[in-house]
This record gives sequence, structure tokens and C-alpha cells, in this order.
Amino acid sequence: PTLWRRWDPEWIRYISGFLREAYLFRRELTAVNPDLFVANLSGSEGHVLGAGLWDRSRSMSIVHASVSPFSGGRLGDAVGWLLDTLTLWSCSKVIHVSSAVRDQWCRRCFFPRSRTQVIYNGIPEYSPQVTAGRSSFGVSDSDFVFCMPARLAEMKGHRYLFDAIRLSPQDFQGSQVLLCGIGPLMEEIQEQCRHPPLAGVVRILGMRRDVLDIVRISDCIVL
Repeated sequence: PTLWRRWDPEWIRYISGFLREAYLFRRELTAVNPDLFVANLSGSEGHVLGAGLWDRSRSMSIVHASVSPFSGGRLGDAVGWLLDTLTLWSCSKVIHVSSAVRDQWCRRCFFPRSRTQVIYNGIPEYSPQVTAGRSSFGVSDSDFVFCMPARLAEMKGHRYLFDAIRLSPQDFQGSQVLLCGIGPLMEEIQEQCRHPPLAGVVRILGMRRDVLDIVRISDCIVL
């Protein structure tokens, strides 16, 4: 097993894990038999294929990211395209967050636009009453509050915000940066925030059910 993991191409491990995930999830859905299955396709491709094999008429996906081809040489790219196409076609309906993203995926996978729907990401309406609940979040009326509502993962780019604070800490004096979310970088970000200049400026609030309230008391949203 050690030699196999060491020498087999990445795309072989990818496709074998993909098919195993689809098979196991199809069995789980068969046992549970839900009325509807909806998934964020990015990172859940095996589950989406498994749901399609279970019952395509009850399977939907949300695709909010642009096309990211699998990087593994020509053969790996071909495998990535095949799995993307299988996954998309296993859904009865695919929801995109923009027309540009929809067009990318429809072109890549020859998927019919008639089975897609664009639903744009929503932005909460700004309210002028932004200071009412600040004390409950440990910030004062005089603080300039940044809110970053995003899971703590590499693709969300927390490092760019941290770099800005490190490069120009004087510009963040009198500021509070509130991070809403959890994720694989939680421990790493917690460790970084123990040291200046992040310490005392960046606060990790974790998983929250009141994100909109935190957004409303903030002066700036960072994504």
C-alpha cells in the first residue's frame, strides 16, 4: 500500500476516491430516502454523482465558483473534465450565482441551459442604525469595525487582510477586525492572532448565528 500511494499518479487516486465516495453516498441516500438532495458542487462532486445515481429527479446542485480545470497533465485534465461532466449531468437542476459562471460550466460540460437557473448572491440592506448593538460584541462606538464573514479556509484569503495589518499597523489603530466562521485554518489563524500587530485588532468569533447583526454594526465588510 505504501508503494502504491507513492507511485500512482494523482489522477488515479482522485478518480478512485471519487467513485468510492459516489457509491457509498448512493447507499446512504437509498437508506434515508430524502425528499430532495441539494449540494454545493464544489468539493462535493462524489456526493453529487452518488445522488444522481440514486435519483436524478430529486438531486440539485449549486455551483458558485468558476471552472477550475484539474491540473494533472493532459490525461489528468481529461479525467477532470470527464468527472465534471458526469457530475453536472447527474443533476436535474443546477443553480449558478452568475450568468458568466453558468456559461463557463455549460460550455465545458455541454450542459443544457434549460436545466440551469441563475440566482444571484444577496447583500443585506444597509441600515443606518449601526451602533445600537455594538457593546454586545465588545466594540465601542468609536471603533472602526471590519467584518469578514467567511469560513477559515485558504481560498477565502484571510492572509491578505493580515498582510495589510502587518504592513501598516498604524492604519488599524482604533480598529477591530471581526472574523465570523470556522474552518481548517482555525488553529493557524488563532496562533497568528496571538501576536502583534494582529493581537488586539483581530478577533475570531467562530461560528455565528447572528452574522447579519455583526454585519450591521460594522463599518466595512471584507471578502
